[in-house]
Parts: sequence; structure tokens; C-alpha cells
Amino acid sequence: MRIVRVFAAEGISKVRLTGGEPLVRKGIVDFIFRLSQIEDIKDLSLTTNGILLKEFAQDLKKAGLKRINISLDSLKKERFFQITRRDDFERVWAGIEETLRVGLFL
Repeated sequence: MRIVRVFAAEGISKVRLTGGEPLVRKGIVDFIFRLSQIEDIKDLSLTTNGILLKEFAQDLKKAGLKRINISLDSLKKERFFQITRRDDFERVWAGIEETLRVGLFL
């Protein structure tokens, strides 16, 4: 928070949360809310692999997140599994649909 406040005071108006998987961080929704309250931050976005997105999309929108970038390895379920070694394609797709439903644009 301190770093973002300093950068905002210096003219930065866009913040993107990335690195690992932000949605596994404890308190991420509250953190996003607090970032969204910084007056000079006009564009707050997040990059995610989408696995937890269905559960978080509505709360993220309410917290002030403006946009979301979903890292999707493939649109083919079988290829997705080959790349990620996880059978989570349907879960990610449900997260994308929820994101669109609540108005977090990709």
C-alpha cells in the first residue's frame, strides 16, 4: 500500500496485480478494496490463471477491480491439461463466464 501511494503521488495511475496467483493470497479482496480507495489510482487490474475466479469475481468487482487478465493456456480441454497438468479447464471457463457476468472485462 505504501509503495502504491508513493507512486500515485508521483503520477502513476494504473496498477496491475500479478505474480504467482494473486487470488490465493489471504486478504486479496480487502487489499484490492484499499488500493481502489487511493484517489489517484484510476485503473486497477489483476492477472490470474482463473482457477479461483468464479468464487472471487463478484467480490473483486465490488472491491473496485476494474479489469482482469486471464492467462488461459488453451481453449482445448485436452491441450489445457497437457500444458498445465491440471484438469481445471471447466473451472477456469466458469470463472471467465462469471467475470463477464459481473462486468470485469477481459
